[in-house]
Amino acid sequence: MNQNNKLLIVDGIKYALTKVLPGLMGFLAVIVLVKMVGAEEYGKYSILLSFILTLTAFCGGWLNQSLLRYYSRYSSEPALAQVLGTGLLLSIVSGLFLFILYGFLPITTQLEVVHIGFGLGLLAAVVLFQFQSTLFRAQLRPNMVIGITAVQSILALALPVFLIYKVSPKVNSILAGLAIAYAVPTVGKIFAALYKGKFVPLVTGERKGAVRSLLKKFFRFGWPLSCWFAASLAMQFFDRMFIKYFYDFTQVGIYAGFFDLVVRIFSLLVFPLTLALHPRMMSLWNKAEQQGAIHLWQTAMQLQIAVFAGIMVCGAIFYENITIGLQWLFSDLNPAYFNLLPPLAIGGFIWQFGLLIHKPLELNQQTHLMLAAMIIAVVVNLIGNIFFLPQYGLIATAYTYFVSGTVYILFTIMFSRTTFKLIFLKPQTGR
Repeated sequence: MNQNNKLLIVDGIKYALTKVLPGLMGFLAVIVLVKMVGAEEYGKYSILLSFILTLTAFCGGWLNQSLLRYYSRYSSEPALAQVLGTGLLLSIVSGLFLFILYGFLPITTQLEVVHIGFGLGLLAAVVLFQFQSTLFRAQLRPNMVIGITAVQSILALALPVFLIYKVSPKVNSILAGLAIAYAVPTVGKIFAALYKGKFVPLVTGERKGAVRSLLKKFFRFGWPLSCWFAASLAMQFFDRMFIKYFYDFTQVGIYAGFFDLVVRIFSLLVFPLTLALHPRMMSLWNKAEQQGAIHLWQTAMQLQIAVFAGIMVCGAIFYENITIGLQWLFSDLNPAYFNLLPPLAIGGFIWQFGLLIHKPLELNQQTHLMLAAMIIAVVVNLIGNIFFLPQYGLIATAYTYFVSGTVYILFTIMFSRTTFKLIFLKPQTGR
């Protein structure tokens, strides 16, 4: 095993630690919140959270992805601090503006129970947290990611539960608790950096041209990825909105509960490999060590497939125990809903695997093709929900999730078929 593979596995284990505690807290959060507020309120919460996460991806994803892509190249560039500060300010302001605009749309009247201030606070806190976490990842400091993630995950369960118990078993209590949970491990570091003159969003003096040039480079690379992440998260939002439109919030809560439990499993066991791979692969590519980057990528794909196979085997062995747990979680749950598990599990892996499959496009800065493939997947998602959800129920949405992920992978491979041929037909060196 070469040094790059060893570092990938070591960092993968470290990033897994960043997912172990959040994963466990996430499992507990789904269970506790559903039991405390009921499937209906959980459904309302899931719609709002999915929209807020979509908005943060759209407004701040370009900065985070550019940071991962270019930090190793521009870390010593004096203009970088001002670029990051300006980008962070633009991300927050645009996100808050769009959220306020969303609050006035007729479609949101069904969510009037949500106080707009809690949503704005959560949105700003998530943008700051994601930026700080991405900066640590770009700096290859997984220990710091572990630290802030651990604090956030513990508070993300404790604070909503406390507010539900002390204030009200409503959506507002969950949103307020989450906003504080995201802000606590991050806001202090951001303000300390501002106080020390880092990340100051000012473009003046001799660096004005350099800051603008680098900011344009970041935005040009990152905006398709912002749209990509927003589109991928928007599918979860659309799923829940269509279920609410054709059925009710209780059905939304049941589907969201199943979905969140499955996603937590893959977030805990598979996503750490992607987190560990990205900065190391980008660093090797930026240093013109393409063969090493490609071999690292192949190793990550093999490991993800092995982990997925293990998950499916365990799921088959313990299926009865899983269904008993779900029956306890959702009172009076119709056993017919258990058929949601296979398509959601396979779909969860396919979407995680897609994050690796599109790496050739990302490395070659063809992010517009990634976005094109994602738009096609979103269209498939909309068609599946509009035409099949009313007739077949929640199972149609679950299979739509699975099929849309498959479509994304197929189009991504098609768009980068030349690179795939070179990678898999040409023997690799540098092992």
